[in-house]
Amino acid sequence: MIDHYYGPYIFMPSSFEEENEDESLIRNKEIKMFSFENALRHGNSFENEYVPYKNYTPYLPSYKNQKDDLMLKIMMLTHVGQDLKLMLDVYPKNIELQRKYREVSKNTNELVRQYEEKYGPLFAGNSLNENGVFSWVNTKSVFEN
Repeated sequence: MIDHYYGPYIFMPSSFEEENEDESLIRNKEIKMFSFENALRHGNSFENEYVPYKNYTPYLPSYKNQKDDLMLKIMMLTHVGQDLKLMLDVYPKNIELQRKYREVSKNTNELVRQYEEKYGPLFAGNSLNENGVFSWVNTKSVFEN
């Protein structure tokens, strides 16, 4: 069951399965994560899994205005949310991962809500107005200036 949903990327499950005692090793596995900014910069949220490519220097684009700044924050959180979902596929009983995933999902949904209030829908599914009219085509694309 999905409590909140914004587009195909981030959703927050209403509950995770209960953990049993045999999985205490998984629960206690320490997983070090990059900051949201460094996760997007490196293309990986988990420090112990990042392997630099040759002489590549990680880069993060700069923002020009408040709209771009908000979009960059959404991109960072969405990226981390995707990585956490993948890690939860491997360690579904890890309590810390579940907590981080819920936190990132909540923050992402809030930023998407703020963005859509100011600048219009990010996802086609969020573009129905109160009259049920599909308003996606009436707003500028996120790629337009």
